Amino acid sequence: MQVQRVSNQNFGMALKCNPNMSQIQVGIALKHGFRKTMKADEILKQLSENKALTELSLVRTGNKSKLKAVVGDKVFIENWFNSPYRVLKKALKASKEQSSIELIANVIKTLSKDMD
Repeated sequence: MQVQRVSNQNFGMALKCNPNMSQIQVGIALKHGFRKTMKADEILKQLSENKALTELSLVRTGNKSKLKAVVGDKVFIENWFNSPYRVLKKALKASKEQSSIELIANVIKTLSKDMD
């Protein structure tokens, strides 16, 4: 079976991880307990299911690495006030907003084509 054309440009690319998902999960697990790590894994799963493109990366600052999430034009970086779990929660909220905006835009495009 061969795919000829995909209408969704973000098909299969809802979540980009640099270096990779397992290293990001290990980084979160080292900074949080079991409960928050499990909740973070659930958030990562939801991020991968959303239509909005989310980029996660580990940024090296000295000896430490910090989690950075980019959703559209919004950037969330781990710092003194934002733990990795909190960065993921904010990224999930922004991703849901972006997904709903894209869904509304697609509905409007479809309706406008039907009216023509």
